[in-house]
This record gives sequence, C-alpha cells and structure tokens, in this order.
Amino acid sequence: MLLIASVDNLQGQQVEGGAGLGILLYWGDLTPKDPVEGLSNARGGGQFFLRSEISSKVDIRFNLMIGKLNGDDRKSSNPSMMQRNLRFHSWITELSILGEYTFLSFDLPEYQDGLSFYLTTGVSALYFNPKTDYQGNTYALQPLGTEGQGMEGFPDKYNRISMALPFGGGMKIRLTERLTLNPEIIGRVTFTDYLDDVSGSYVNYTELLNGNGEIAAALGNRQGEFLGQSEPVITATGAVRGGPNSDDFYWVGMINFTYLLSEDGSIFSRGKKKYNSDCPTF
Repeated sequence: MLLIASVDNLQGQQVEGGAGLGILLYWGDLTPKDPVEGLSNARGGGQFFLRSEISSKVDIRFNLMIGKLNGDDRKSSNPSMMQRNLRFHSWITELSILGEYTFLSFDLPEYQDGLSFYLTTGVSALYFNPKTDYQGNTYALQPLGTEGQGMEGFPDKYNRISMALPFGGGMKIRLTERLTLNPEIIGRVTFTDYLDDVSGSYVNYTELLNGNGEIAAALGNRQGEFLGQSEPVITATGAVRGGPNSDDFYWVGMINFTYLLSEDGSIFSRGKKKYNSDCPTF
C-alpha cells in the first residue's frame, strides 16, 4: 500500500503495472567452467512491479522478484569439482528500485513508441537461504557453519540478507494501447560470497565435528560420498574449498507483460488515452 501511495503521488505521470516469468542462473563457486554446463543450473522465477514515467526517456521501477538458485558440482566435467561434490539450492526474494533509460525507440503503425530499448540499473535487497539434500533430508546450511562459522577462532555465521547492484536491459513491444510485451535480462552483482554456502577453506573433519556437530562435518566435506567410501575424507584446515576473492552473481531473464494503469499518476484511473486501439503491424 505504501508503494502504491508513493507512485500515486507522481501526478501527471504515466504508471504501469507488470508481471513476468523467467529463469534465474546462478554464477559462483559451484558453477562449472564450461558455460554450457553452467546452464544446467538455471531455475525458474517470477516478478511483479510498478513503473512510473519520470521523463520521456527515464522511468523508475519498484520490483519484487522471487525465484530459485541452484548449483551442483556433480554437473561439472571438471574432475576436481566433481570430487568436491558440493551442491545447494535456495529460494531468493529480492526487492529492487531500478532506473530505466530508453536509448532507442521506433514508432510502429498506429502506435507512438511502439518499439523501444532500454538500459537499467539500481539497487536491490535480497534474502537467500542455501540448503542441500543429505541422506534423504534437506538441511539449511547457514545455521550449520560448514566452514567453521561460529566456532572459536572462525568468523561469525554469514548474514542471509544482502545487497546487490542490478544492471542490464530490455525491450518493450506495444501490443495494444495499454498492454506491452517486455523481455529483459538483468544481472545482479551481490555483496555476498555465500549464496551457495561456499567461500573459503575446509575445516578438518574432526575439528568441525567437535565444534559444529556431525551434520556440519558431513556437509562441509562431501568428497567421501563421491569416492564411495563410508569414512570421511580428512582434509587439513585451510585447504581450498571455494574462491573467497569474488562474490556470487546471478542473471535473471524475464518475459514481462505490463498494463497501463494511468496516464495522469492516479492509479487505476482511465485518464485520457494516449494510443490508438489498433494492434501494431510490422
């Protein structure tokens, strides 16, 4: 309601509502080096948004996106990643404020600005909660401290709320006077390296077992599962588990439909029609 009220105060400006479906593609420590293999991590998502015109070329957009991220060493052809054998999945909820700049537009028959292209950037707040499956059960990884988080001499457990900087672009194809098709691709540069629960180093199995418990020790190092042995692989504390020097990233590709709610800043009011009612022709 506060969001609607804030947009409703932009009197005299065009306001659109929209929704979309698409895919999310995680890019981080569990992404195969082969880009084609990396596509196997794609999962679905959707979003809702309100967009308000600031000027003829600039819009502001309030966006809510919910989707799923996934990463799995077993899908890599790289032997070292396959043996590492880590995997995660996480639902992600993201709130964003985006600015959109229209840099190119064309008039289609019967429609002003019937086809346009835009660039976008802004700021996002996101919530994530990486989980994994183990022996028929699903475990949230952050409370376990699989890299020793929370133990004496180790960092605190990471925050499951983070910020991100989105950037990308899209196009708008006007279908009717009020309805627009709006495909887009927007990447998110996050400020966390723990979307996948993997960042730094292994902790010795016995040390992790004594500090954070049996499940944390089992999920901190899953090489034994890959090798088919019942005993855990003992890796020295400090051995490389992930890449701590770069934060995680994800792409979001959406096919949106937007509907013109108002041309005068009053939500749901019909106002004066700006476009003719005929469908575009190419």
